[in-house]
Amino acid sequence: MIQAFCDESHDERDRVFTLAGFIGDESEWALLADKWQERCTKDGVDCYHASDCAGQWKDFAHLSDSQCIALNTDLITYMTETRLKGFAISISIPDFVKVSQSGDKARGILGPSPYFLGMQMLLLRICEDISVNNPDEPMPFVFDRNEAVSGEAKRIWDDLRAKNPRLATYMRSLTYEDKQQMIPLQVADELAFEAMKNAIAWAEERPDRRPILRMKEAGILHSSEFLGRDGLEEMARNPAG
Repeated sequence: MIQAFCDESHDERDRVFTLAGFIGDESEWALLADKWQERCTKDGVDCYHASDCAGQWKDFAHLSDSQCIALNTDLITYMTETRLKGFAISISIPDFVKVSQSGDKARGILGPSPYFLGMQMLLLRICEDISVNNPDEPMPFVFDRNEAVSGEAKRIWDDLRAKNPRLATYMRSLTYEDKQQMIPLQVADELAFEAMKNAIAWAEERPDRRPILRMKEAGILHSSEFLGRDGLEEMARNPAG
């Protein structure tokens, strides 16, 4: 069975919001989870969280900077050794606010927050891919638990299914789980964090960061998009596009 695991990330200065996820066969997820858990346990980490690792915060406070870098590097290596397929949607938060406040139409199209716009785009991108490459595989989607958005997210899920009957075939179920209990959500967290940092680099006209380059070179990052002001304004004018 093909499974999708998704998570979110945003930077401490609220410049970029990212929603990202990997899809893959359950056997691929199981093999990666075993290696992932073993490597984290080696460093005394119960649950991997990318931003905490990068900042040496909370469960990573006992690790040195070089140990955190080594852990992150090893986990990305394990990811690149799989046949998972990753998707990421990043949105400029200041531009989202400006465009969504420009009028009722824009606000209605973009929605109340970058989370919901990113969720819609991510689900559509993944389902389009599944419709081409795994047409007989309705897929469960698992997102990291977020009580603040889960109710509205279910409404968006139902609305997407109603408006996209062809793609609804591949949207088997939506659940929210705890990444402490599900290593695939920790993997999705790593992709979301790295895609978010990379989107900041793009916004500042810098090249891809090394972690994203490694994922692209390995073929596990299928698509990564960044919506700034131009893209958001175009979406508000032409939602079908």
